[in-house]
This record gives sequence, structure tokens and C-alpha cells, in this order.
Amino acid sequence: MKLIALYIIHLETMSIQYKTNLDFTPIISRHSIKELLHEFVISAAESLNDPERKIFEHNEFQILCHRQSNDVVIIVTDHEYPSRVAFDIIKNIFHCPTDNNLIQIMQTRQDGLDTLSRIKSSLEETMVIAHENVNRVIQRGEDIDKLVEKSQRLSATSKTFYKVAKKHNRCCAIT
Repeated sequence: MKLIALYIIHLETMSIQYKTNLDFTPIISRHSIKELLHEFVISAAESLNDPERKIFEHNEFQILCHRQSNDVVIIVTDHEYPSRVAFDIIKNIFHCPTDNNLIQIMQTRQDGLDTLSRIKSSLEETMVIAHENVNRVIQRGEDIDKLVEKSQRLSATSKTFYKVAKKHNRCCAIT
């Protein structure tokens, strides 16, 4: 999961704030990719109605857009990045559209996990461990049942042995 670029576009003045993370591409092609992203983002922003949310998909990338009045926030991610998390980031950017916020988001939200996703992942891990523990308890219960059976058979065999030995001892008394 990758967060590739964040854009804030003010349509009246056509001012653009952005942060990109193109580390996955060769250094030689980064400038060309950045220019291509700018052009696509501007045309996507101009095509949106007020208010509108839209997702554009291209090859292995998705571009998530949200327009409110004259402001448009656009996020470019790979296909694995959850759109729910991306739209949550967009909402966060609308509340605080500063460069520092963009930098912080680019650094902290690369993994695509939010609190809900982390809790869900933690619950799934806990469920796996709980199922393993239940299986172990059931296995121990079966082992204990086998031991009880063996103990009862041994007890019955020892009683039989005691009776037979007592009979033999009666007829062969040493005086």
C-alpha cells in the first residue's frame, strides 16, 4: 500500500499545494511523472461538480478526488490502498489544509491503516489465538479421557490379578 501524492487545489486562483512520494520510481523519470500527475490532477479537479467525490483508476493507481466549493483535494494511491482511509485523509486535509499537515500525512499514513483497520487486524489475530487455545483444550480433554480409560482398565486388571493371587495363596500355604 502506497500513498503517492496529495494535492490541494483552489480552483479560483488555480493555486496548488502538493506533496509527493515517488521513491518507487527511477530518479530519471520522477520529474516527468510529477508533471504528468499535475496535469491529470488539474483536469480531474476541473471536471468535478460541486460537491462531488470521485475515484479515477489507471493501471495500478487510483486517484481519489473530493470537491467542496472551490477547493479540491486529490489523493493518488496504489490499488491496494483502502479508499475509506483515503477519503478519511481527504476529510482531514479539508479541516487543516497546511503544508505541515500534508507532510505529516505523507509520513504517517503510508501503510493505509487507520484505527479501525488496526483494531480489526488485532481482533483477527486474537480470534486465531483463541481458536488455537480452544483446540488445545479439546485435545487435552481427549488425552485426559484416554488416560482415565487406561486407568480404569489397569484398575480392573489389578483387581483380577489380586483375586487370582489370593486364590493361589490360599491353596499353597507354607508352614
